[in-house]
Amino acid sequence: APAIHGWVQEHLPWGVWRLAPAQLAEQLAAFRPPPDLQLAPRRQTRRINGLECRPGDEPAALLHPEDARRAGVSDGEMVEVASEAGALRLVARVTDGVAVGTVSIPHGWGQANVNTLVSSTDLDPLTGMPVSSGTAVRVSPVNAPSA
Repeated sequence: APAIHGWVQEHLPWGVWRLAPAQLAEQLAAFRPPPDLQLAPRRQTRRINGLECRPGDEPAALLHPEDARRAGVSDGEMVEVASEAGALRLVARVTDGVAVGTVSIPHGWGQANVNTLVSSTDLDPLTGMPVSSGTAVRVSPVNAPSA
């Protein structure tokens, strides 16, 4: 059948698209600048939370080379990633595969539980879920004195 353009507009309330509920739009309008270094939890392929799926797999904190340089961290070095809620230690992997200002840590590891860094009181007002992405963090080499 030939394409028919414009038919959707006839069925839209008020004749316009409303893609976000008012509460979400208000939340986005209250945007605040991100911290200098922020957490970005991630999933790993071929890994199910708590199950070892590949020999040699390990949790690692992915850091952009600029952030690693500022923190005095080298690829493969043990680091402490800390937030206001807690801290954990894991290996740093320096890569340009993450954005400047981002520390990416995988979910599903008992010995490097990313939830340790997440506050139980900083909750998303719409879902009630703890806010994890965007949590301010600090990274330092384990052999360095704590600040």
